[in-house]
Amino acid sequence: SVIIPSFNHAAFVEQAIKSVWAQDHGNVELIVVDDCSTDATAEIVEGMLRDSPIPMHLIRKPQNGGVSNSLNIGIQLASGDWLAFLSSDDFFSSGRLSRQIKVATQVGAEYGCIHGDALQVDEFGQALGRINRAGPISPASGNVFDQLILGTGRIITTTAMVRRNLAIDIGGFDEKLVAEDFDFYLRLSRRSLFFYMNEVLTNVRVSPKSLGRQPWRWGEDIISSMQKHMD
Repeated sequence: SVIIPSFNHAAFVEQAIKSVWAQDHGNVELIVVDDCSTDATAEIVEGMLRDSPIPMHLIRKPQNGGVSNSLNIGIQLASGDWLAFLSSDDFFSSGRLSRQIKVATQVGAEYGCIHGDALQVDEFGQALGRINRAGPISPASGNVFDQLILGTGRIITTTAMVRRNLAIDIGGFDEKLVAEDFDFYLRLSRRSLFFYMNEVLTNVRVSPKSLGRQPWRWGEDIISSMQKHMD
């Protein structure tokens, strides 16, 4: 089950959806949860429903609740054993899901998260470089709790594939946080191992409005997430 939380990405959401349609894995569903977009995002998605080659659903929320709320709605509606998350301005690489499912089958049930590298692209889709080849932080793999809490391991959420039963068991995403992914993976890492694929699985779009370029919005959330694990 692929979950796309969407909000005001009318220029990009069609590319995101079509990248899911183009996957060669034969058993995929797509759930788009629109967070009260004020542009044409929801209308574009609604217009694509009838042409979808895979089961596809659009949930239009009655009020804006944030990305964590959208992800949690998608998790509850999903029917797949595995969940993949995709931002509505990003897009999957070719064959991404089938490659991950193959690895998930090989590594076994103790692994609850399979993730990989991403290609960073600009607003126009032009490649800027692989994210995990930039900077001192390595991809997190194995028993990743210490790597995450110490800031030495990275997980790119839009490359992650997570077991749905584990996502539900840990309570999904914390809807009070902006930096929802760090907290989610800390909790998940106490329940399962993580496996890193050294392959480009997703294209991540960056712009001046990207959350990663606004640390004042999420810095305190990192501290709040760490405090949950003082034990």
